[in-house]
Amino acid sequence: MNLTKKSKKGLEEDNRNFLFAVLDKTPDETNRRATHVVRESDDRFVELYYKPKSFNCIVVSFRPMDVKKQVVARGDNGRPHFFTDISGINYRWVDQLKNNHAQRAVERLATDLSRVGLTESEWFRNLEKS
Repeated sequence: MNLTKKSKKGLEEDNRNFLFAVLDKTPDETNRRATHVVRESDDRFVELYYKPKSFNCIVVSFRPMDVKKQVVARGDNGRPHFFTDISGINYRWVDQLKNNHAQRAVERLATDLSRVGLTESEWFRNLEKS
């Protein structure tokens, strides 16, 4: 017996969706300084470049692991921690941002998202101006 609720779209409501911003290992023309530096498991450092654009984001669904409905990473004894999505793809946890850095990254992404053009009627835009 399957006790998982289904929404109107057929997706499982018990899954947890997370927004991921894709980081690149190579700089682009506008951002030549690394925005993040991460230490790999072999103690070498990797420079990453954050490009806060809506097209650089993906939404990944995870199934909660326990009764508390939490998405928990697997891994221990010095091994990397992995999260597995509902499709079976593993995502490796590499680091945690300080609150101020995370807030700045979110603000930059939100600024880009708010600039996306909308299809609105001209009268509606003029109404908001007055």
